[in-house]
Amino acid sequence: MLLITAYSQKEFVEKSKQDNIIGYLVKPVSEASLIPAVIIALQQAKRTQTLKQSIQLTQEQIQKQKMIERAKGQRNGQ
Repeated sequence: MLLITAYSQKEFVEKSKQDNIIGYLVKPVSEASLIPAVIIALQQAKRTQTLKQSIQLTQEQIQKQKMIERAKGQRNGQ
């Protein structure tokens, strides 16, 4: 998330860090500062999406492995 605000006080900046703000721009915003901030925010969003997909895939693989191990245990118990 990219935040554009009129506030530059330390407490606002600290709150934004806690709220997972990727970019913090203080008004008035120039094109020279906005474009790089948007590019970085988009790249970070893409990276976050990739990581979420990787986590989901890993969780699915773990569940499959657990099922295999349980099936092996049941088969060996017979």
